[in-house]
Amino acid sequence: MRKKMYKAILFGVLITGCATIATTSTAAVGVDSGDLCDLIESGNIMTTLSDLSVIGERLPGTAGYDAAADYIADTLLEYGYSVTKQPFSYQFWEELSDPELIRTDPSMVTYPPYETAGFATMEYSGSGDVAAPVVKAEVFGCDIADFDSADFVGKIALIERGVCTFFQKAANAEAAGAAAAVVYNDAARQDAFLGTLGGEGVTIPVLGAAYDVGMELQEEGSEAKVYVDATVTTVDTYNLIAETQGGRDDRVVVVGAHLDGVAGTTAMNDNGSGSAAILEIAKQISALGVEPVNKVRFAFWSAEESGLIGSTYYVENLTDRGIKDIALNLNFDMLASPNYVRFVYDGDGSATELAGPNGSANIEAVFADYFDSQGLPFEETAFDGRSDYGPFIEVGIPAGGLFTGADELKTEEQAATYGGVVDEMLDANYHTPADNYGNLNEEALDVMADAAAHTVLTFAMTKSAVNGTGKASPVAKDKLTYKGSKAQR
Repeated sequence: MRKKMYKAILFGVLITGCATIATTSTAAVGVDSGDLCDLIESGNIMTTLSDLSVIGERLPGTAGYDAAADYIADTLLEYGYSVTKQPFSYQFWEELSDPELIRTDPSMVTYPPYETAGFATMEYSGSGDVAAPVVKAEVFGCDIADFDSADFVGKIALIERGVCTFFQKAANAEAAGAAAAVVYNDAARQDAFLGTLGGEGVTIPVLGAAYDVGMELQEEGSEAKVYVDATVTTVDTYNLIAETQGGRDDRVVVVGAHLDGVAGTTAMNDNGSGSAAILEIAKQISALGVEPVNKVRFAFWSAEESGLIGSTYYVENLTDRGIKDIALNLNFDMLASPNYVRFVYDGDGSATELAGPNGSANIEAVFADYFDSQGLPFEETAFDGRSDYGPFIEVGIPAGGLFTGADELKTEEQAATYGGVVDEMLDANYHTPADNYGNLNEEALDVMADAAAHTVLTFAMTKSAVNGTGKASPVAKDKLTYKGSKAQR
């Protein structure tokens, strides 16, 4: 893991603002971003967040989402941007009551829902109340032949996690006649997990369970009860897109953050923080009278929390020419985590398992050079599919961005570097009602917003191709562990 350490300033006064920063990126030259960074004040971003907090929940298809989108659209129109709404519909899945997983034989064991030692319903699971014998699939259930060795008709299929997506496993189990499916975690990861079937249309109930649950359900003579009560409704919503009047439209810089949040929360960090930060960057670029070399397109995505639906819709509806005309995607999701770490997406794959498309390393270099210039430590985070860069890298568009952490636990090394509390989540309020205005880390937000502003301006003004002389290639979907906030494999 790459990390820059500057112990002398870790807990002292942070160096704020930017200047002309030399870059090691082969796709950009140093730009003087000092004036822009001086205008990016955390207090203004916090004012926007306060306004969004008053609006309340931002669920797609609701008045709250519409009010937030109108607030942002009105602001961008005032600052001279061309603003459009991109409408789409999607299937919204939700549970209506608590799920159940009970082993009824050879002894009674009731497993706790949504706890690490228990299980969780897969997003887009079908509904059902099934009491039946448990039958284990061969290997990983990734091929229909893995279900040939036993009779699965009317039974509960037990499948080990790994190799392929949960959808493939569940679809094969359903095709083999199973009435329900339980995918249990592997020995390395152990805990129950939040998974998604990706909205692909599996009709049987499907659960994700802890490793120990899977081991118990394999005992000879195991029978179980699986209960899921869920529904799918069609939701009409839209992405909000704003772009500069000028700049090359064959080298567009897409700057994205998702505007929607989960139910029961004002979603201040996830992802009011990213939305408010890119809104402020857009405002101040306009206020400075910047005439970008490349068109900058600010995108406020909807339905990210249901599996990157809005950004996926946007990318899937681009023409081949439209894909080529996008130079890069910058993604900003959760920039004010209370127990934060400064993360930069690992474009070159040097610290994580997966590099972004060709050109992503150049984006990472611009962020890295910024933090180096400020004497601020940072580290890389993986392109694992958890945010809206996913659809872009899948079609070969270079991507990068910033993140301050969600449900990961802070390590001792990270606490020594950034402060904070060891073994606590980077954002303990993640997807809870406590993700509110009072629990934002303004210090983290201030630093990350300046880094974002510097990088947006750098690529807005560069005359070089982001991916250099190489041709960008897609990142295989089967290498992305997540689809939004939930695991897909």
